[in-house]
Amino acid sequence: MVSRRRREISHKDRNQPLQDTAESFARQLSMQTLSFVSSLLVLLVWVPLMFSDWLWSDVLTHKK
Repeated sequence: MVSRRRREISHKDRNQPLQDTAESFARQLSMQTLSFVSSLLVLLVWVPLMFSDWLWSDVLTHKK
């Protein structure tokens, strides 16, 4: 009787934190993915602009 009650309690306790951890993990993963994608977009847009600006200024100074 004691072991059955302990098993029910442990089963309940095992399911709930697992669900909580899964939800928090999914939320954390989505936040990380969002920040990663946004930083990647910033890099993909900003770096070529910087390089093109540097290249264009270099080309223009050489033309002059």
